[in-house]
Amino acid sequence: MREPGSRVLIVDDEASLRKVLAKELTRRGHEVEVAQDLRRGLEQLDNSDFEVVVLDMRMPGLSGVDGLKAVLAADDAPAVIVLTGHGSIQQALECVRMGASDYATKPCSLEELDTRIRRAAANRAHSQQSSLFRSHLSDRPAPSFYVGKTPAMQELALQIERVAPTMAGVLITGESGVGKELVALGIHRRSHLHDRPFVTLNCGALQTSLMESELFGHEKGAFTGADRRKRGLFELADGGTLFLDEVGEMPLELQVKLLRFLQFGELRRVGGTRNLKVQVRILAATNRKLDEAIAKKEFRQDLYYRLNTVTLEVPPLRKRAREDVRQLARLLLAERCRTPREFEPEALERLASMSWPGNVRELQNCIERLSIFADGPRINLEDVERATGSTGSSGLFDLEEPLALKELERRYIQALLLRLGGRKREVAEILEISLKTLYNKIHQYGLKLP
Repeated sequence: MREPGSRVLIVDDEASLRKVLAKELTRRGHEVEVAQDLRRGLEQLDNSDFEVVVLDMRMPGLSGVDGLKAVLAADDAPAVIVLTGHGSIQQALECVRMGASDYATKPCSLEELDTRIRRAAANRAHSQQSSLFRSHLSDRPAPSFYVGKTPAMQELALQIERVAPTMAGVLITGESGVGKELVALGIHRRSHLHDRPFVTLNCGALQTSLMESELFGHEKGAFTGADRRKRGLFELADGGTLFLDEVGEMPLELQVKLLRFLQFGELRRVGGTRNLKVQVRILAATNRKLDEAIAKKEFRQDLYYRLNTVTLEVPPLRKRAREDVRQLARLLLAERCRTPREFEPEALERLASMSWPGNVRELQNCIERLSIFADGPRINLEDVERATGSTGSSGLFDLEEPLALKELERRYIQALLLRLGGRKREVAEILEISLKTLYNKIHQYGLKLP
């Protein structure tokens, strides 16, 4: 059985050749469009997707080199196979050096051209995915934050090893900052998709319209400002893993489209008319209680069941063993310092004794400050107190005088807001109050937001 073909654009001024190539390549499984000159070809490239362009090097008013440059300058450029006569092979080789994928001499057998098209499309796809994979993972630390002596962390590590080789949907739960994305990255790296793209989207960071375009892509002219076609994250992650962080914040209208993708593996770009097939493993994370969101009709129950084949819960840092904090602090310091540095015992003990309401993310920020500002090869207690703004175990404020309960509450909420960079939902979760109640208290006490 013949493998599925590619989307091919043939740019050639010979009408008879265009007709024959289009008919025979279509018969071999490709989707083929034709253009009689470069201007029309570039217009078609601008308005539709092509994996391969078969470009005649000799057309009126155009040199082969100029034509190649114009095609390769297009957004998300396709692979280019140049067609040339026997007397112009040297020029064809120059085109290959400039970025063309291949060349073929006229007359070229249809079987040979079919083989070259398939090879060029496969090389283009591999190059795109390898580049994307490197760009997303080059600056990622090794996912070691879920290693620790706490029984819950040891169980989590075991669950990751078991679920990683499967294609099961995984929902990762836990407070903000506990390292849910690193757990997802650990699953990806231990799966058979480990050499494919790992793409992330924070669903709480974008407006609905922007999120739809990010996920599904858009066609040129789909909305104001869409001056070119854009591939979405589903397409970029094709063959790999897409991690949806804070999926509980996804708007309901997008939840419907995500559910359809999970059911059928198809998507349609914003403003598009063609369904695209991609294969992506979906990992999701949330710090919300999705059962409560379902009860409030803020999250679809059918989507929850689709995402939640397996649930992995990441415990907050304050519920982990002190040795875990010590281990993380040493690990983070080693990652961030070019020259070897270490903690003095008192400094490490102070870090281990703190509550860390911002979890691993807050500890990361603290170690970052220490790596920049602490002097000498050994980090002491004074360095830690300066980096955390504390001289006590809580690190939030000092009680130098008796305080009324309301004043204590005001100072505590203000300290949390400052420490967590104004992330109100995280503060509300730590206080175990609703977001609305937190807004009321911010207004009541006239608190400052960073």
